[in-house]
Amino acid sequence: MAYVSYTAVTPSVGDNPKSNGWYEYDSVNALYFRTSDTTVQNGKTYYNRSNGYLVKLGSGGSAYTIPLKYIKADTYKCVWSVTDVDSYRDANGELHRDGVLDRRIMKVEFETPDLDDVDLQKLLSGIKGAYISAVAKSCNVTAYMPEEGAYKTDKCYLTSDVNIQIRYADNGKLRYDPIRFAFIGYGTSSAT
Repeated sequence: MAYVSYTAVTPSVGDNPKSNGWYEYDSVNALYFRTSDTTVQNGKTYYNRSNGYLVKLGSGGSAYTIPLKYIKADTYKCVWSVTDVDSYRDANGELHRDGVLDRRIMKVEFETPDLDDVDLQKLLSGIKGAYISAVAKSCNVTAYMPEEGAYKTDKCYLTSDVNIQIRYADNGKLRYDPIRFAFIGYGTSSAT
């Protein structure tokens, strides 16, 4: 699944596909395009376009999608790395390296913009609400991996070096400098 997704819609009587902002799929060129139909055409499938997300914590109805406003785009970094097994260099210095097919490790990091206290508490509350273990700061993370062109999931922990620095304090209002968050995968065999 790519960063932007398209979902088939079920039109109702009287729907106007063009004014609803629906798309059609061109299978020859493998692309979606805005429809110009003003009435629903029989036998035609229409699609809604939804913007993706970068990071989602947890799963199901209790999942927390980190709002894009809390992620400075130019700081988003991610890795879906290969795990080695018994790598070694032989007597000639040649590297022998075998990757494990079903074990990948995720690393996702980003900085926030500067935040006020209300936004910081909303962000922290969402993150903490997704924890599997509050002590280990672990949770399931689904993140967009541009290298793969898809979302990947791994059990991760939030690094303990989340440094929160106050930029401004006055009359009961706080403002914080950008904060770096990093989620490191355990590399479980269930990583997908």
